[in-house]
Formats: sequence, C-alpha cells, structure tokens
Amino acid sequence: MKRISGIIETGKISEVVMPMLWFEENGYIDGPILTTFHTNLVILPAVMEYMQYIFIALGLLTTIVAALVYYKVRRKTCEGDALPRENTSTSSHERTPLLQDEQH
Repeated sequence: MKRISGIIETGKISEVVMPMLWFEENGYIDGPILTTFHTNLVILPAVMEYMQYIFIALGLLTTIVAALVYYKVRRKTCEGDALPRENTSTSSHERTPLLQDEQH
C-alpha cells in the first residue's frame, strides 16, 4: 500500500507491504517420533556447536605438546653432541640417535 497523488484519502497512509494471501499449517506429533525429532533438530545441533570448539582446542593443544616434545628432544640431542667424548672406544651403535633406524 502506498500514497496515490490523485486520491486525498491515501495521503496519511505510510508505505507498507501487506500479504494478500496467508497460508498456515500446523500439526501435532507425540511419542517416540517427537523424541527423535527433538534429538536431531534441537539437541544434536547444540552439542555440535560446542564440540567444534572442543576439537579446535584439542588440536591446538596437541600441536603445542608436539612442538614442545620436538624441541625438548632436539635440545637433548644437541647437548649430547656438544659434550666432550671421554671414551673414544664406544661403538657407533651406542652413539646412534634415538630417532634414526638402526642398520644391521
């Protein structure tokens, strides 16, 4: 609805969109199907909303722990290489770093 310049009665009408047709449907469900719908449409989306943040936090935590372990192992191997060797008669098998495959 809107004003029409030639009709005085429409001068005080503010422009509005009004539906000319209205359809409405409703229904009623009960029993186990109601529980299924409630679980799938209400509970699971709410749980998934929080689970995404939990999984992001676990991924970040795992990445941080892996980085800390990596740097700790790397620092130990660097410190082990920097120490003076007192006994030169040790075999190469005993000096092999932990992360290398042994070749026999």
